[in-house]
Amino acid sequence: MNYSYTPKKGDFIKLSNGDIAIYERIINSRIYCYASLDKDGWLCCYCRYMKAEKYSLIKATTDEKNRLLEALKYRSLAWNENKMSLSELRIYISGAIAHLDLNERKEAFKNAEATLGEMGYFPIDPFNNGLPENASWREHMKADIGLLLSCSIIYMLKGWELSKGCKLELDVATSCGLDVIFEK
Repeated sequence: MNYSYTPKKGDFIKLSNGDIAIYERIINSRIYCYASLDKDGWLCCYCRYMKAEKYSLIKATTDEKNRLLEALKYRSLAWNENKMSLSELRIYISGAIAHLDLNERKEAFKNAEATLGEMGYFPIDPFNNGLPENASWREHMKADIGLLLSCSIIYMLKGWELSKGCKLELDVATSCGLDVIFEK
């Protein structure tokens, strides 16, 4: 990937194909954006660009930023009428971690993240909660619950029943009205 600068989460960027976007992150060679606006005026929320290496990123101009914000403002009015929001597609991945092989668990979460992304969701992986791995269980749970509450769906990985943390996350999710999907 060719960057003329290094984007940060929330930056307004312009991709080499002309799309203006609000940058979120790169996962598995895909650029994830909170929203993007193409040159024809089509707005996409929680979108991803399949091959990140095909794009170069530059900082969006003020005019480009304002065009995207105006499109979001216009679109969000329609969404409010339909009881939709930008968080509709955010899905939190919940799975047993403590006392298990950490590398195996990271792989399971990455696989779920890729699968859910392919299905059109915007997956939230608690391994990316911003805390160091050696932080306490309680610190991780506080951060993870915050991530969970920013979502509208929780995805329960196989074996979740064996985890105190997963049971807590499921209880919070159902108490707050999040949809629940169980891995098959």
